[in-house]
Amino acid sequence: MSVQTIISPRRVQRITGDRTTETKALSPREKQVMYLMARGYSNAAIGEVLWLAEDTVKTHVRRIFGKLDAVDRASAVTEAFHRGILWSVGGRLAVQLPAGEIPVVTVR
Repeated sequence: MSVQTIISPRRVQRITGDRTTETKALSPREKQVMYLMARGYSNAAIGEVLWLAEDTVKTHVRRIFGKLDAVDRASAVTEAFHRGILWSVGGRLAVQLPAGEIPVVTVR
C-alpha cells in the first residue's frame, strides 16, 4: 500500500513562488478590511470604522483567508504584501483599490 501526499495547487505556488496562475481577487470592501487587519484592528474595531456588524466583518475575514490561502491574520497580511494588495509607502501602509474607488478609511 502506498501513501500519497496531496498538496493544493495554491500551496505549490506558495512553495515555488509561482504566482502566474489566476487567483481570486479581493473585493474593494475586503481590501478595506485587509488594510485595517494589517493595522492591527480587531473585528469589532473594523466594524466600527466601516459601519459593519462584527459578524459581517468575520465573514469578510473568512473570505479573505480563503482567497489568500491564509490560516490566520498574519499569513493573510503577509500574502497581501506578496501579491501587491498592500504595500508600504514612506512608512505608511497603502492598499490597492480600483480606479475611481474612494477609500472610506482614514486612519492615523
